[in-house]
Amino acid sequence: MNESSFSQRALGELSALHEISSLSLLRDESELARMSREKAWRILDVQKFALMKGPEGDRRIITSFGFRNEENIENNLKENEENGFCMTLGENGELGKVYFEKDTPVKGRERRIFRLFSLRLEESLATQKEIKERQNAEERREFLHFLLRHDLRNKIQALQGYNELLKDFDLPREAEKYVEKSVQTIKNSNDLIEKVSILQEMDEEKETKKLNVGKLIRSVIEKRKTQALEESIEIEHDGVDCRAKGGPLLEELFSNLLENSIRHANCSKIRIGKEETENECIIKVEDDGHGIPNGEKEKIFEKGFHSGKTGGSGLGMYLVQQIAENYEGRVEVKDSELGGARFDVHLQKM
Repeated sequence: MNESSFSQRALGELSALHEISSLSLLRDESELARMSREKAWRILDVQKFALMKGPEGDRRIITSFGFRNEENIENNLKENEENGFCMTLGENGELGKVYFEKDTPVKGRERRIFRLFSLRLEESLATQKEIKERQNAEERREFLHFLLRHDLRNKIQALQGYNELLKDFDLPREAEKYVEKSVQTIKNSNDLIEKVSILQEMDEEKETKKLNVGKLIRSVIEKRKTQALEESIEIEHDGVDCRAKGGPLLEELFSNLLENSIRHANCSKIRIGKEETENECIIKVEDDGHGIPNGEKEKIFEKGFHSGKTGGSGLGMYLVQQIAENYEGRVEVKDSELGGARFDVHLQKM
C-alpha cells in the first residue's frame, strides 16, 4: 500500500470514528435505533445488523436489517463467527447485544471499529437506563409525597376529630392523660408531615429574589403570637430593615427558629434584631431560656437530632440550616446575652 492510499484510509477511519462517537450522546431509544441502523449501513458497510436491548431472557430487537425474522438473527449469531462480530452490552450483558455481519471475513481493523461502534451504543443504552431509573425513582418519590400530604394527613385529621369527641365525655383522669398524649402525638405527626413537605419544596424551588426581610419577620411574629402568649413569652422586635436573597421558604426558616424557642427553650422572652456587613444581613434570634450546651451546638443542625425529650421530628433546626444554605446563607448558634441561645442567620444582600 502506497503512502497516498494509507493516508486516505486513515482519514476515512478518523471520519468514521468521529461519526460513531455521536452515538453515545443519543438519549432516546427510537433515535438510537434510527441512527445506529443508518451509520452501520453507511459507515461500516455491513450487510446485516441487529441491536437488541435488555438482559438475556428479556431481550428485544430495537432495530435490524438484512434478516428475515428474529429467529434468523439468533442463527446468524451462532453460525457466522468469521464474517460476523457480536458483543454483549453492559457488564453482564444486561443492556443488550449488538451484531454485525459482512459478506467477507471481518478483519482485525474492522473488528476494532465494530467494537468502538458497540461501545458507543453501550454508553447510550447505559445513559437511557439511568434516566429511566431516575424517572421511576422521581415518580415513586412524588407518589409517596402525595400519600404523605393527602392520605396520611387526612387520617391524622380523622384521629384529631375522635380525640375532640372524647373530650366531651366525663373520662377518668388516667384516661384524660392518654387523650392528651394522643393529641400531642398527632401534633408531632402533623409537624413531621409539614417539614417533609418543606424538604420537597426545597428540591423544587429554583428561583431566588430580593426579599424584604423585615416584612417577612413581622409576618412570622404575627403567626406565632398566639402560641407565644399561651406560653407567657414576650417577643421583642427591634425593627429589621434589610433586603436579602431568598424565596418563600425563608419565612419557614424564621418560623422554625421562633417555634424552637417557644417550645423547647423554657424562656420568657425572645428578641429579634439585626446586624449588617457589606455583603450580609445578619438576623439574630435569641432568648432568655436555658440555652444550648456547648457539646450540642455542633449537633443541633444535624438531621434527626433531639435535645432531651422534645418529642419533635428532629427536623426543625436541620431545615433551618438547609433553607439558609439553599439561599447561599448559613446559620450559627451562640450563647445569648439574655442567658439563653442565639441564632445568627447570615443572608446575602441583594
